Amino acid sequence: PSESTRSTQRTVLLRIQAQPDSCRQPLRKNTIAAGERRWESAFPVSFSDKIRPIRFVFYFIDNTLTGCFPEHTVQLMKKGLGKIERLLFAYVQMRGLRTVRAGELLRPLHLSALQERKVLSRLAKAGWIARVQRGLYLVPQTLPLGGKWTPNEAAALNTLMKEHNGRYQLSGPNAFNYYGFDEQIPVRLYAYNNRLSGDWKIGAVDMTLIKVADSRLGETTTVPAPDGYTTVYASRVRTLVDAVYDWSRFGGTPRAYDWI
Repeated sequence: PSESTRSTQRTVLLRIQAQPDSCRQPLRKNTIAAGERRWESAFPVSFSDKIRPIRFVFYFIDNTLTGCFPEHTVQLMKKGLGKIERLLFAYVQMRGLRTVRAGELLRPLHLSALQERKVLSRLAKAGWIARVQRGLYLVPQTLPLGGKWTPNEAAALNTLMKEHNGRYQLSGPNAFNYYGFDEQIPVRLYAYNNRLSGDWKIGAVDMTLIKVADSRLGETTTVPAPDGYTTVYASRVRTLVDAVYDWSRFGGTPRAYDWI
């Protein structure tokens, strides 16, 4: 609020964190249009070291959101998001979701299939979420600063492989750099796998997927990655074998013989 404003009303969407029963405080409920509900609570909030009465409107998705609201749980949504987009991110954060599928938001957000398809497409094009494939999207755990977000490499690759029930292992330039054979940092992922072939892009993550027989997978090293994911690399020995076997793809010779 401006300096001259004594009180105002602000709409916020928040993630309710688990609180002990002893701190639960009933809030007045009101039913509004479209089957939505909200809680209203008036309490002082500090702005620029001044206490002013602010009325917050807490939207909730289902009937399980009860409890008190410590100051740190209130997260104002970024400007530029419409009502449906704000509800979507509130639902995602509240549920702790990493992916959203087509059809998953129809019931909790009271959307039609057309509305859901448009909002997911709009957010993907704007860079708020990342399209994995048709009907499947990776979503951020928290709203990104500046409004742009992309999943990390491990999240993108693992989500895609899990969707196709496949196995993978990074090799080629990624493994060359990881094991210290080559100092050049690759700008895309090269993944042997048993399901998909071709170039893929998820958010800002570029991938070259190389489909091989199951017998060519194995001999791996698992490395922890951000956000609880793991990245699977070909082992050091397997990486050298791949460098020779796929010399034309990775430019492995004569370097591979020097590495061996």
